[in-house]
Amino acid sequence: MEATPSLACANKCVFCWRHHTNPVGKSWTWKMDDPIEIVNTAIDLHTKMIKQMKGVPGVKAERLSEGLSPRHCALSLVGEPIMYPEINSLVDELHKKQISTSLVTNAQFPDKIKLLKSITQLYVSVDAGTKDSLKAIDRPLFGDFWERFLDSLRALKEKEQRTVYRLTLIKGWNTEDVDAYSCLFSIGKPDFIEIKGRLHQS
Repeated sequence: MEATPSLACANKCVFCWRHHTNPVGKSWTWKMDDPIEIVNTAIDLHTKMIKQMKGVPGVKAERLSEGLSPRHCALSLVGEPIMYPEINSLVDELHKKQISTSLVTNAQFPDKIKLLKSITQLYVSVDAGTKDSLKAIDRPLFGDFWERFLDSLRALKEKEQRTVYRLTLIKGWNTEDVDAYSCLFSIGKPDFIEIKGRLHQS
């Protein structure tokens, strides 16, 4: 299951697939839904989506049945989920339902990373190896974006859980600074490194 408690983000990344139709901000200023409501609605909508596959050629009945009871939730659909003020309560609700949690943060809220309860797998977006490159690619709202970025990586190192650096690499933008990435790996010491490519959609 893929979901998000926040449509907003503190970056305007050049590779954002949402075409910048979602809000941006440096702090939470929007109406806040209850975490239980978010979880229950996400499961309900997920179930309705899976049910649409009934009768589709090649869909096995046992797989369809499995899909109706989500066991994993990626909190990364849109926006910056860690901005949501009740993120810990939302994670608790998912865990109560025996649903694992994967959360992706854009490395602009180090204090929130420190306060985040243990989840199944915590991802930090590492979109560039240098300050200038990060500014050009992520187009952050914060003036102290680089310090926040580095502090987020340090905070990741202190988390006693599985951690991941997620690199979205774009030819001509951020694929050259191999040594700079290497230095960043030593700061956060992630358990895994995930490398993604950006496919342009017209």
